[in-house]
Amino acid sequence: MSKPFLLSKLGIFLVENREFTKAIEPQAMQQGEALEYVATFEVFPEFTEALDYGFSVSRPVVDVADTGTGMSEQVLANVFDTRAGLNNPLQEVEAKGFSLLGEWETNDLVMFRAIFASRDDESWSPIDFDSLPEADLDVPVIYENEQTSAELQAVFSGDKWNGVAGIYYLDANAFNAFDVILGLTGGVIGLPGLNSFTLGDVDTKTWSVYGDFTYDFSEQWALSLGGRWTEDKRSSTVLRQTMIGGTSEFFGGNAIPIAVTSDFNGSETFDKFTPRISLQWRPNGDNNLYATYSEGFKGGSFDPRGLTTAAPDLDGDGVVSDEEIFEFMKFDPEEVKSLEFGWKTTLFGGRMTSNLAVFLGDYTDVQVPGSIGLDTDGDGINDQFVGITTNAGEADIDGIEWEGQAILADNLGASGADLSLAWAIGYIDAEYKEFIDATGQKVADQRVFQNTPLNGGHREDVPCAGISGFVCGPPCPFSQHGCCFPDRCL
Repeated sequence: MSKPFLLSKLGIFLVENREFTKAIEPQAMQQGEALEYVATFEVFPEFTEALDYGFSVSRPVVDVADTGTGMSEQVLANVFDTRAGLNNPLQEVEAKGFSLLGEWETNDLVMFRAIFASRDDESWSPIDFDSLPEADLDVPVIYENEQTSAELQAVFSGDKWNGVAGIYYLDANAFNAFDVILGLTGGVIGLPGLNSFTLGDVDTKTWSVYGDFTYDFSEQWALSLGGRWTEDKRSSTVLRQTMIGGTSEFFGGNAIPIAVTSDFNGSETFDKFTPRISLQWRPNGDNNLYATYSEGFKGGSFDPRGLTTAAPDLDGDGVVSDEEIFEFMKFDPEEVKSLEFGWKTTLFGGRMTSNLAVFLGDYTDVQVPGSIGLDTDGDGINDQFVGITTNAGEADIDGIEWEGQAILADNLGASGADLSLAWAIGYIDAEYKEFIDATGQKVADQRVFQNTPLNGGHREDVPCAGISGFVCGPPCPFSQHGCCFPDRCL
């Protein structure tokens, strides 16, 4: 007999952040304010609300320095102070969205789950790179993102086996437009209100089918098999123009285009099957050792800030064809084959947990955003640079991680809270085996991975017990961390 359909969770959020700024004159003050409102609730038990408000004031000092523009400016003592003159647009961030989760348990063997989510955000920001009142390298920018996703799962649970199978769909759009105001530079070369305008618009439609199942051969041994088929379709529009007359229409101006350096429209579909297999050994209830092989896939796309006029003549026929521009703007999917060996253990009657993992990652077509030199006048010397995303080639990322948590004291104070110590230590060895840049040069021995430091740390905190609406649940099935929020893996 089937059980009734249950709408188990509804989430709604709204975030708004505004900051009002104006150019700082000597001895003037800058004010900023931010307001954030987040509300989540479960149907119908409880309502949790958080409100945070901040206000800051800063004051410059009166030392004097030559800025190189023929004007003397006061040097500011604090790196967070500014004399930036750009106040269009006003800083503003808005984000909103909602999610729905419905579950239908037909019997003890199968449960169906439907997940729907939608969100969008919009950000306006004035970026003044020289932080001076003069209009040079002033960048007003807008970012807009929209995404809607739907997922249908069938969750299976038997005596010796369990698993999940499902289908997933995502429809998303990312839009970005910005000016680069070069007022001083334009005045020098006779182009008043010089502006380098860029617009990037990327549509993504992704769908996938997947399944992952685990079979327990005995109380000690289990084998997991899984796979996922993913298809990504990217459609991109890139427009770059040189303008005069100040800001573009996106920021209230009426600048006039005098040259087009990118006018690109392209679409491509990327697909991949990625398998997973894992063997687990549980010698007792406190220890779990495993070995996992898996493959990963990150879809390709087009560089949203690419410069089509920088595309090379690959076949040397004297003409840069549409096909050569397409290949120049496109970057391929990034793929990885990974091995992981781990040991999860519980000690001292559950008062301490430890998770140790060693991983080996073999990456191909690593996606690397960067810049290349550009010879604009044909004299053989690169006089400008342009941004471009390339596929580096091959890389190895290996490492080890150890994290854990120990309860140092419990039943503290009137609330009966626990005092715990948590730690996380990791080491990563990342190296390019092959790196071919956008010009076809092999530069693996000249490149290093960014954002791969030796990391370690610890944290002392009070777990979620005693806070209404928050519980410390069992270990999350999709990570090595616990869950301190319902259905949320940390």
